[in-house]
Amino acid sequence: MFFPWAMSGFLIGLLWRWMFNGQFGVVNDLLLKAGLIDGRIGFLASSGWAMTSVIVANIWYGVTFFAIMIMAALQSVPRELYEAAAVDGASRARQFWHVTLPHIRPTLALIVLLRIIWILNFPDLIYAMTGGGPAGSTDIVTTFLIQQVIGGDYGRAGAVGLLVLALLLAFSIFYLNATRFEKAR
Repeated sequence: MFFPWAMSGFLIGLLWRWMFNGQFGVVNDLLLKAGLIDGRIGFLASSGWAMTSVIVANIWYGVTFFAIMIMAALQSVPRELYEAAAVDGASRARQFWHVTLPHIRPTLALIVLLRIIWILNFPDLIYAMTGGGPAGSTDIVTTFLIQQVIGGDYGRAGAVGLLVLALLLAFSIFYLNATRFEKAR
């Protein structure tokens, strides 16, 4: 289960580029066989589909990390609290909202913060899948940074890097203050 998250983002991008290929990709083949589309779609060649394809690959890439972290948080919830809630007549839904969620909320806040930071920093996956195209439709700030480094404009690349760092730091401070939780009892 952990294997996709342990792989290189560039390798993940290459695999998904092959799967989204408009001529012989497995996604088109599955959609055709399921009768969901009439003809092949150039997912990575269409500016309308390219970013969606990159987002799908990025979600697949990160879902294992979420699953493992949430599973670990769920295992840390004391069983006695569920027993006490059941004795008090709480339904499964009330147990979730009043026992489970308060205990795993700090973990959820942390993994959402980490995922937002990682999303801004996934140019390797974009470069492997689309190279920023078509027509710049999948470019993000960090792919612009890489283009500046490749082009030899290290000053601009450094400035963009500091801007990204400042934005992520400001967002992290805001997010952590907004999601400050009291310890669950």
